[in-house]
Amino acid sequence: MISLQFNETVASCVLDAPPANTISPEWCSHFHAVLDEVESSGDVSVLHIKSALKLFCAGANLKHVAARFSQGEEGLSEFTRDLHSYQELFLRIEKLKCVTVAEICGAALGGGLELALACDLRAVSHDAKIGLPEVGLGLLPAIGGTQRLSAICGEAAAKRLILTGEVVNGEHAVRLGIAQWGFPAGDIERETAALVQRLARMPKLSSRFAKDCIHAARDPSDAGFDLEVANSQRLFRSDETKSAVAQFLNRKISR
Repeated sequence: MISLQFNETVASCVLDAPPANTISPEWCSHFHAVLDEVESSGDVSVLHIKSALKLFCAGANLKHVAARFSQGEEGLSEFTRDLHSYQELFLRIEKLKCVTVAEICGAALGGGLELALACDLRAVSHDAKIGLPEVGLGLLPAIGGTQRLSAICGEAAAKRLILTGEVVNGEHAVRLGIAQWGFPAGDIERETAALVQRLARMPKLSSRFAKDCIHAARDPSDAGFDLEVANSQRLFRSDETKSAVAQFLNRKISR
């Protein structure tokens, strides 16, 4: 599901859960185990997150979400617990002492983009598909998406992508500030590897302290994360949301 490889001070985290690297409680547990290894090593200066598939990560498993609807309030409790656990994982990634790099090929949608946004740096292939389409399904990008995209790209870009559900390619994502580098699909693996090696050569302690200072520039309040969960709870009870998710799943089945 997720593998980890060490090469001197670089740790490569490879997502490999066909067909789409979807996010689930099991996936979350595996990722925490990977981070345990990274943190326990003590020598990692760069964590390189990439995919073994033709896409980066397609986000949350909507079949899993839809199943919660039929469970009523018990399902809502599980849904809320899932959101908090995913937020906790992505916050852990964001707060790692090492520098984190997401290498994005193919699709990074919904929770997949939210995972990438939790990383310090993002490199995308020009033909990647980048977006947060949750509002169109009656949901929210509630794994930190509203908070991190706003902080990284500004309110205007965040509203454009989140409120319209627009999906942009990698080149456009770089122009919007979502990613820092864009490369042709055939070059991204080599170019990102070179970037990771460059980062690994930087002094580890100064990189860590610089990262801490950059994070300190943000508003220290975490209220936005709580609001994501609270509003997602409201949406969970909505017939409109249940219908939108069901329609999306039916379209996929009928193809």
